[in-house]
Amino acid sequence: VAVVQSNAQINLSWGAATDNEGVASYQIERCQGAGCTGFAQIATTTGLTFNDTGLSAGTIYRHQVRAVDLSGNTGAYTNITTSTTTSSATLAIDAATSAMALTGTTVSWTHTGGASPSLALVGVTVDDSTKTVSSVSYGGQACTFNIAQNPVGGSFGRSEIWYLISPPSGSQTVTVTLTGATAKIGGVVTYTGSHTSTPLGPSVSSASTTSSASVVVPATVNDLVFALLSISLNTSETVTAGTGQTIRWNQFSDGKIRGAASTQAGAASVTASWTISTGFDRWTLIGIPVQASVAAPTNRQLRWSQTAFEAPNAPRRGFVSW
Repeated sequence: VAVVQSNAQINLSWGAATDNEGVASYQIERCQGAGCTGFAQIATTTGLTFNDTGLSAGTIYRHQVRAVDLSGNTGAYTNITTSTTTSSATLAIDAATSAMALTGTTVSWTHTGGASPSLALVGVTVDDSTKTVSSVSYGGQACTFNIAQNPVGGSFGRSEIWYLISPPSGSQTVTVTLTGATAKIGGVVTYTGSHTSTPLGPSVSSASTTSSASVVVPATVNDLVFALLSISLNTSETVTAGTGQTIRWNQFSDGKIRGAASTQAGAASVTASWTISTGFDRWTLIGIPVQASVAAPTNRQLRWSQTAFEAPNAPRRGFVSW
């Protein structure tokens, strides 16, 4: 079986071949393009699966496999399978807004997005970390919690990320509600072209009291990385985002809490960092990749034929059974 896993990967699997001497390995061959015939061996495995990675998006690939016995004889090739990797959509920032409230349990603001946003990503920073977020709504729809990070060495400065897939378009009210009254800053980034079912990759977070905040986020070149920073017990310090980061908001609530967020292009490993002008503040930082949409993967069945497993001019070895 050949399964298109993504825009860069096709997973192959097959049943075991049999031979009276024993099967030593399987040779996997590939060529590129519709109707291509210039197959080249790309791997050898003793197992019954192989993941063909590093492929190009929206490209046709053909695969064939054959078995090799303990004497080095090769069986006939399987039937050829043809598969097309998925095409990457363009992931883009739609709009970003933020607001703060020094008192009460809620912060609410109006966010104006485009005609067809695919994801709303909400970041919340709170002064008193014992007052957690109980709910987030976007246009009256409930958002889903993703991750939170508490501070170290105290109970001030907490970050949380919530999200909503396929949020309503146009001007919408965003409301963040906490379990108790404290200063808080909320912000939202809407995206277009994000994955329709799994828009978020693995999130990472950190917390410290140093003057440099950073996290290393696993991502891909098609992603956009979102980073949310909170700083507590501050006075009038400044923060500077790292190279390649675009600041989406940076708000300071009267000596209580600072909340800032950035986005940046994806890569295999992305460092999201902030430099703080004084090293005596507690900070928390969360990084998360927003994943691009891809077309629905297409599965292709490899139909193996039962073939005599013998080398030319060699004694008959038996039959391959797939």
